[in-house]
Amino acid sequence: MKTLRDMVLRQIIILILTALALFFGYKSFSAYCADYCAECYSVDAHVTNEGPLLFNWDDEEVNRGAGWDELKANMLVNKSSENVLEITSEYFDAETNDTEHSNLGIARATEIGKLLKQENPDLKYIAKGKLVDERDGVRTTMLGGVTYDWIEARDDKEMTIEITESEDAKILFPFNSTDRIESAAVSNYLSNVAKRLNEDSSLKAYIVGYTDNIGEPGANRRLSERRAKKIRDILKAQAVAHKQIVPSGRGEADSIASNRTPEGRQENRRVEITIR
Repeated sequence: MKTLRDMVLRQIIILILTALALFFGYKSFSAYCADYCAECYSVDAHVTNEGPLLFNWDDEEVNRGAGWDELKANMLVNKSSENVLEITSEYFDAETNDTEHSNLGIARATEIGKLLKQENPDLKYIAKGKLVDERDGVRTTMLGGVTYDWIEARDDKEMTIEITESEDAKILFPFNSTDRIESAAVSNYLSNVAKRLNEDSSLKAYIVGYTDNIGEPGANRRLSERRAKKIRDILKAQAVAHKQIVPSGRGEADSIASNRTPEGRQENRRVEITIR
């Protein structure tokens, strides 16, 4: 009887020790991921006062802490000309946003991107915000809540254009860009549009900008508006009257191709011009 009792007791002790080992092993691994793992980096926004990237309530300024250099190295390890760094920072609905961005999450992610570009000027990044529920203590605690991922992106070298029989057009833009990169076909088309508008004051050019679905919807809408206004400014520079140009932006709405492929996203990064 004593032998059987001893055996049962030993088994119970072994089970307890095994459970403790698994628990502390998991905690150690989670801490390692939070500080160093390039594929799974995440900081709990609600309970941290330590970490490589921290923010104060109502503020987008980045506070760099212990582990920043290691994190930066791991964030950039997969950098290439074929991908873009997507940075997502958490924010709370009750925070005051005095930035030019639509929320503090995007503002914080943008500041992180600027830090990285100081040493990597060719880095491409997208800033996103993630709204989270407020919990006790977050207003007096340094905030983390930053994640990142490398996503595939196609960065075409120039604008391309498709012109219909009615001489309306679809101009495709490079990734995350509003810049007018030199393209003879685009320049010739816009010169012809300006000529038509100058010759007939009853005509108007309706210019609608679009984006792919990479990034935060509000930021994409603003990007699409800037693309439309870029084309507007080109026409105005050729003496087209302001009242004859109607620019607008639709963001990632009204996709004409799948956003699951680089080719599809390129089709969606466009400005459509209709003359009537």
